[in-house]
Amino acid sequence: MPAPPKERIEKFYDLVQRFPDSEVPRFSLAQAYRDAGRYEDAEKAYGDVIAIKSDFMLAWIERARCLISLERYEDAEPIARQGLALAVAQGHQEPRIDCEALLEEIEEEIS
Repeated sequence: MPAPPKERIEKFYDLVQRFPDSEVPRFSLAQAYRDAGRYEDAEKAYGDVIAIKSDFMLAWIERARCLISLERYEDAEPIARQGLALAVAQGHQEPRIDCEALLEEIEEEIS
């Protein structure tokens, strides 16, 4: 059984403090924030992952999802486009499909 959201957040926050230059604990912290419904914190944490490892495709995709959850569609669009570009460049089919769906959702909301 997974740890409660608060405990997961604390665990990964502590790991980020111990390993500040590693994208892995930051990604896990972002996931914990997202799972707890803390989309603003998650969006920022995914941004921190990207600042360390700019080709971390899943961080781009999840950041776009957070922005969509926050109804920040215009901010989400370039993030989702970068996720799509990385998915194509890295040869990942499912993430490419996910990004295309995110972009369709964004387009519907912006129009």
